[in-house]
Order: sequence, then structure tokens, then C-alpha cells
Amino acid sequence: MEEPILISFCNSERSNIHPHTQRFITTLENKGWKYKIIGEGVVWKGIMTRVEKYLAHLKTMSPTQIVILSDARDVYCLRSTEHFLIALNSMINISSQVLVSMELFAEGYFHYNEENENVQVTKLTPYWEYHKIDENTIPSGRKFVNAGLMCGQVNNLIEILTYAINNNFKDDQKALGDYMNKYPEKVVADVDAKILHTSGFGVLGGYQVNHQLSDSPTLGEILGRGSYFLHVAGSSLLKGQKEVYNIVYDCITKYHDNLNKLYPDLHYREFFSGKHLSK
Repeated sequence: MEEPILISFCNSERSNIHPHTQRFITTLENKGWKYKIIGEGVVWKGIMTRVEKYLAHLKTMSPTQIVILSDARDVYCLRSTEHFLIALNSMINISSQVLVSMELFAEGYFHYNEENENVQVTKLTPYWEYHKIDENTIPSGRKFVNAGLMCGQVNNLIEILTYAINNNFKDDQKALGDYMNKYPEKVVADVDAKILHTSGFGVLGGYQVNHQLSDSPTLGEILGRGSYFLHVAGSSLLKGQKEVYNIVYDCITKYHDNLNKLYPDLHYREFFSGKHLSK
């Protein structure tokens, strides 16, 4: 199987790339990932611009290539590719399923608000019912999909993106939720953030709410003992998550990428324990 590749969209010019995208690139390169940043100079007409460009690029690739589609300006790579495919294969049927990131919030609420416009959120009750999961008792509280991180084979990702465009969605996350409800067997929700972690810690200034505390990036995770990708959603906003985003980067740059040099006696290396992953 080919080495996985990460694809992200950023329409900044290469000569003046967005500093947050550059942070992401730095973490990818430090962890040895293959990646492609698309969209340079593209006029942004809304989130579906990214969907269209993702789709066009994926159509140029091998259908069985494993790809991670990721936000550019609020994500960090925390682990190398060394055990990624083993971990992914332990969670999904790679030939027919896609893994998606989950989060605590539905447009600022812990619960789906019927009175809200919900332009980005689809209630996933049919999806949870298909998988025989009570969405109100998910231990992590992550019951809403976030389109900022998803991974799978190119052909399966193309199917999701095509669905969003053909059904005239204005938002990729809304479309992904609708797709999950219609084709629940084709999507695995990473509710435990084993590979893809969209953290709600700090959102709306929440550093003390129980659900958000348990969703905080951990020291072990930042040191490469947890998820492969950490998404601090909305870090460009002047709210608590911006501070979390900066703190995580400080930790990564000071310790994570230099751990072997700092503590050679620890024999720091990538690890995999199949016991903590299950399909």
C-alpha cells in the first residue's frame, strides 16, 4: 500500500503563505509526512470552493491512495506515518469506509438546537441508530461531525465530495453529516479521537466545563502518544481556542520535535499498541 498523503487547501500565495498554514507544514515535515497544499491564489467564494478544489485534485490521483483531507490553519501533525496505516486499518475497512473527526459542539451548543439555523450541523440520529449507539451516552461527548479532518481512500473521499456538490450544499460539514445519515455503513466516527482529534477545549472561552476539560489536548498527545492530527477548531477567532492553539505549538516546538535530543536515555520513538484501538 502506498504511503499516505495529506492534502490541505490554503489560497495564500506561496511567497506569503499564511503563518498558521506554515506552522502546520512545519509539523508535517518534522514528522516526515508527504503533503500537498492546494489552492494557491484561488478566489475564495465560500467553503464549497475548497470542496471543488479537493475534488478536482483527488480525481488526478490513484483511487486507492490513502489521503487525509485537513484544514490548513488550525491543525497540527503530532505523529509520523510509521504506524498510521495499522491504526487506520484497525478502525475502518479501508476499501469501503472513511474515518471522520468528531467534536463536542453544534454551532456553539453541546446539543443540537432545533431552533438554531444550523447551517453547518446535521443531526446524526439516523447514523447513531444504524450503529446502535445512544448519542446521548457517548463517553467523550463528541457526537457532531467536523469536516476539518477526514481520511480514507481517494475513491471514497471523491464519493463524499461529489455528494456535497451534486446535492447543492453550501457547507461541507452540513453535507458530510447528511451523507453519514444516508450511508452510515460507509463512515466511521472517531468519537474517541484515536487518530483525528478536533478539540473543543477553550471554545467560547470554556476552560472549566467538564466536557471541554476532558477534550483538552493532553501532554501525552502533544508528545506523540495519542492522535495523529490535532484540530483546534476556530483558532483564528479571538476566543479561548486561539490561546490553546498557541500553547500547543509552543509545546511542540520546545519539546516534541527535539525529544530525542533532550532526553536520549528515554529512547523516544513512535509506538503502536493495538489494544487501545478497535473497529
